[in-house]
Amino acid sequence: MAFTKAAPPHPAPPSVGVDLAAFVASLPTQRPLRFDSTQLVYTDGSKQGSAIGAGVYDGRRRRLVSVMPRGHAGQLNTVPKAEGTGILAALQAVPDGEDVTLLTDSLTLIHMLRSVLHNPTGYRVHKHKHMLKRTVNTMLSRQGATPIFKVRAHIGVRGNELADTAAGIAAAAQHA
Repeated sequence: MAFTKAAPPHPAPPSVGVDLAAFVASLPTQRPLRFDSTQLVYTDGSKQGSAIGAGVYDGRRRRLVSVMPRGHAGQLNTVPKAEGTGILAALQAVPDGEDVTLLTDSLTLIHMLRSVLHNPTGYRVHKHKHMLKRTVNTMLSRQGATPIFKVRAHIGVRGNELADTAAGIAAAAQHA
């Protein structure tokens, strides 16, 4: 059995105004990727205090977006809502006829979207029913293929780390 040296701890996340690409380039990549990161769109959500934010990294266009949802506060601002906001923003940014592969680190949200898809009436009283139904309807109305996959979080996957950082900055900006 071979032992390897533990990876160094991640540096502290940057604050607003810091070069995100340089920060992510400083992160160690510990595992080979199953997907080509230049063909994927990564999404993530973050919560700080009662504020939420989402991040989207489009590896195909090398574009990073922070999303600051407006509206509700308090108990409606949850991590699944932030994650869903990121997926919805990604879907709205991709041209309709274009195939897109989404990656998120939220298995909870993937299960919620699947449940809404297969049993729409089951979420009639869910606190995120509007966001979930809007996301599913956007996916169903698209002409291009839209698979969603789970990616492991915080292991150095560059696109996921970029989306995570953008989400954290969006949440921090609303929390301030």
